[in-house]
Amino acid sequence: MLGPMIVTARAEEREWIDRIVAAPDDDAPRLAYAEWLRRRGDPRGDFIRTHCILARGPAEGEDLDARRRLEEAFAQVRSAQEQAFSRELRELLGVADQANYYPARFVRGFVESLIVRADVFAAAADRIVALAPLLRSVDFNRPAQGPFDGALGRAIAGRRELAALTSVRLFSLDLGDEAFTEFVRSSHLGGLRELDLGANQLGPASVEALLAAPFAAGLASLELWRNRIGDDGARAIAAAAPPGVRRLRLDGNRIGRPGAVALAGSPRLGSVTELCLTQNPIGDDGVCAIVESEALAALRTLHVYEVGLGLAGARRLAASPGLARIEALELGGNGLGDEGLAALAASPHTRGLVRLDLEGSELGDAGVAALAGARALGRLHELGLRYNRISDAGAAALAAATGLPALVELDLAYNDIMDHRAIEARFPWANLVGQSMREWMR
Repeated sequence: MLGPMIVTARAEEREWIDRIVAAPDDDAPRLAYAEWLRRRGDPRGDFIRTHCILARGPAEGEDLDARRRLEEAFAQVRSAQEQAFSRELRELLGVADQANYYPARFVRGFVESLIVRADVFAAAADRIVALAPLLRSVDFNRPAQGPFDGALGRAIAGRRELAALTSVRLFSLDLGDEAFTEFVRSSHLGGLRELDLGANQLGPASVEALLAAPFAAGLASLELWRNRIGDDGARAIAAAAPPGVRRLRLDGNRIGRPGAVALAGSPRLGSVTELCLTQNPIGDDGVCAIVESEALAALRTLHVYEVGLGLAGARRLAASPGLARIEALELGGNGLGDEGLAALAASPHTRGLVRLDLEGSELGDAGVAALAGARALGRLHELGLRYNRISDAGAAALAAATGLPALVELDLAYNDIMDHRAIEARFPWANLVGQSMREWMR
C-alpha cells in the first residue's frame, strides 16, 4: 500500500501534467514542473529544463559559449536519459531489450512522437497515453502476428486516445481497402492534420472512404504514395479533396494523363503548395496541365520525376507563364536532353526557381552550357545534375556561368568529369563523387 506522502506527490504531479497538456505550446508550465522535479531531486527536472532551453533559439544577449557547452553536455547524455525516462513505455512497446532502438521522440522534455505496433496500440492505447500524455504523432508498425486486417483497423478506430493525435503514419503495412475503410470510420480522428499512407495497397475505394470521413476536412498533408489509386482515385481527390490540404503526395500510383488533368482543374486544390506526381505516366500533357493550371494557384513545389516528359513537353513547359510561380521543380528521370534543357534555360518564366533537380535527364555538355547562360535563373540556389553525361567541357561552362549568380548547392555526382579544378574553385561544396561510374552504379 502506498503511503500518504507518495499518494500526495503523485496527485500533485498529475496536476502539473494536466497544466502542461492544457497549454502544450507554452514553456512556462513545463519549466515550473521541471523546477518542482529538481527540488525533489528528480533528474527529469534538468532534462526537461535543458530540452526547453535548447528547443528555442538563443535569446538576445545570451552567452553563446555557455549555450554551446550546454548543447555539447546534453548531447553526451541525451540518448541515455531518453531511454531511462521512457523505460516503462519501452517495456509496454516490447522494445526494452533493444538498446539502439529509439521509438520515442522527445520534444521539450516529453514524448510527442512514437513508433508502435498496431496491435499494441489497439490493446493498450490508454496505458501508452498515460505514459506519454503529450503524444501527438503515431507511426504504426506491423502487428506481431497476422496482417493489418479489418478487425485490427476496427479495433484501432475505436480507441478514444486517437483524439489527441495530429499526425498518423500507416506506412508499408500491406494495408488494403477493407482494413483502411474500417480505420477511417473512427469518430476519434477530428484532430488529425497529417496522414501518411505510403506503400500500401489502397485503391480508389480507400480514397473515397477517406474523403467522405469527417476528419478529412482538417487535413493539411495527405500522402498516398506507392498505392493503386489510378485515375479514378485522382478524380476522386479532384472532386472532394480537403479544402485546406497544402501537401499532396501521389507518386507511384498509376495515374495517367486523365488523372493529372482532373487534378489540374480542381478548385478544391487551391491551397496545395507541394504536389508530388513522381513515377506516374502523366506525360507531356499531364505535366503541362498542372503547371498551366489556374486552379493550383498556390503551387510552389512540383515533383514530376520519371513521368514521361519529353522534348515537346519541355518546350511547352518552358513557354508556360504558369512556371513563374514554381520555386522548386523536380524534373529528373525524363527525356529532356540538351534541347529540352536549352528551352528551359531560355525561358523567361523561371525567375522564381530556387531549386531545380535534373537527375538522369540525358543531359550533356551542350545543355549544361545553355543552362550556364540562362536568362532568368538568378534566384537558383540548388541544382541537381546527377547521373547525366556531363564532361570537363560542361563543368568548365558551369564554372564560368554568368546566369547562375545565386547557385550554392551543386550535385554533379556520377557524370564524366575528370578535371575537378575549375568547378571546385567556383563551387567548393559541389558533389563530384562517382565520375565515370554512372552505368555501373545504376
